[in-house]
Amino acid sequence: MSFFRSVTNPLFASALLVALLRYSGVVRVSPGSLSSLIEPSSIVSVRGVVESAPKRIRGGSYMIPLRCTSVSSRRAVSSASGAVSIIVPARIIDSRSPGGIFTSARGSPAPLVDAGLSVEASVSAWNPYGGGSFRSESIRDCGGWGRGIPGALRRARAEWRRSFRRLLASWGDAGGLLLALLSGMRDGTSPVLAENFRRAGLSHILALSGMHMSLFGGAASAAGGIFGRRAGRFFSLAAVVGFAWFAGLSPSLLRALFFVAVPFVAGAFRLREPDGLALLSLSFLIHSAAVPEHVAEVSFMLSYSSLLGITLLSGAFRSAVSPVIRVPWISSSLSASAAAFVATAPVSVLVFGYASPVGIVSTPVVAPLVVAFIVLGAVSFAASLAAPFLSPFFGGIMNAMYSAVFGASAFFAELSGLP
Repeated sequence: MSFFRSVTNPLFASALLVALLRYSGVVRVSPGSLSSLIEPSSIVSVRGVVESAPKRIRGGSYMIPLRCTSVSSRRAVSSASGAVSIIVPARIIDSRSPGGIFTSARGSPAPLVDAGLSVEASVSAWNPYGGGSFRSESIRDCGGWGRGIPGALRRARAEWRRSFRRLLASWGDAGGLLLALLSGMRDGTSPVLAENFRRAGLSHILALSGMHMSLFGGAASAAGGIFGRRAGRFFSLAAVVGFAWFAGLSPSLLRALFFVAVPFVAGAFRLREPDGLALLSLSFLIHSAAVPEHVAEVSFMLSYSSLLGITLLSGAFRSAVSPVIRVPWISSSLSASAAAFVATAPVSVLVFGYASPVGIVSTPVVAPLVVAFIVLGAVSFAASLAAPFLSPFFGGIMNAMYSAVFGASAFFAELSGLP
């Protein structure tokens, strides 16, 4: 398909129009800020349901995204709606981390905070910016995970994620990296490694996306393929849905899920599967409508812009590179990396103030190492669950592999020249 025919594709034109309307500010979508009969500055207590896992922020604190159900002041109680962020000290969340002390300062059990838990927080210091946030020194479970099968699944997910984190903690820095790559929890990731990835233009590798999902989907598809092509697709979809449920639906991971689900639905109804640009455009339109607040997130912009660059520009880069580099997989990798960089550079410059062109070269080198690290880590984790006494042995193997990833990222970080 020629470039002109690509950009005149109706789905692409629709997606481009939606993007222009959203990012130009013509169409604004409110994130659903806090709404109640009590002035936010007078609120002393908030109840609600945790929307996603707590995220570590600058200063060592954690941010808990909360969907409010009620608020109270010193004189009144009111129902409430909308989203708000609760900023809590690290000790509240870390008390449930491996090695943490499972009690608060008052001696009551610290809750295991994760998506789906109903909590109550004593709050202060209302901040209206960024969607609204409070600070809290105490938080407690006030309703559990909900009733029935959904509540049981939410609780099981939180417990499994904690157990996963606990086992990997014994593997040191290698366990911290594997935890980030398989569950999206970056708390255990070495700050030095994260900084190396940033300077080397590799931050996208730490963000859960299609690369991570395709490993599980591909393995499940191969296993289910012995029962036929349709069975293989079903196994693949089930695997990626399970992975997304466990890791949490970040913008890049939800985009990757659409990339698997749309062809599956098309095949189920015997429809023609969309090509790369049509699939990207359709995923963008569905994503923007289903979770409109994601459109404003940097990971959303980088995820879609990088794939758009690869879809539209990698062919042109490959034509230029192939006569010089005659090894097909190297020229293809460099072409895709260059196309992604060109498409994401404007976003990176506007948001972060810089773009790292060394990522064009570093990604084809480090990404395969990370894929091998994930595969080896998944096998090692399964073996350690089956035979816990082997965990130190596999931990040693994983740390050796981690050293290779760390060394490669450090090399390209120095090569970038970024501070």
